[in-house]
Amino acid sequence: MIKKGARPHVSLLVGRGIREAVAEDKLRQLASRFSNIEINFSHLGFFPIIDSPDNHVVHIGVTPTEQLLALHNSAFQGLQHEFEFIEPHYAPEEINLHCTLALDLKRENIKPYFEIVQSFALPKSCECNTIDIVEYFPATHKTSIALTDHK
Repeated sequence: MIKKGARPHVSLLVGRGIREAVAEDKLRQLASRFSNIEINFSHLGFFPIIDSPDNHVVHIGVTPTEQLLALHNSAFQGLQHEFEFIEPHYAPEEINLHCTLALDLKRENIKPYFEIVQSFALPKSCECNTIDIVEYFPATHKTSIALTDHK
């Protein structure tokens, strides 16, 4: 993902044709309702790419928490009409929260990723403190909005 210009992240929505100015306003409202969120990375996984099933995404799985799922659901409900298209597997009933490590890997090339990630000693935790809008590929960072500190 780094080679594609992307920072490590957990995607809440992926789609095409976003009305960026309206989405940014809605994200600012959303961010004001959420404090920083602890993210727990629990396991390594992979899944096939839907339109290219011989290729896979390798990822570190995120343990869903009530706060993270609430953020995702609020983002989906608030932004779904600001996209021309949202990938259906990002809907609340389908979401598989994860941090992508690599895209478009053939199954036989996945093993080295498992060996590297085993050295990470999962689980690991970090804190999410922003919501960003990023255009892909290549990754172009559009905006970053801080979550509000309610503590």
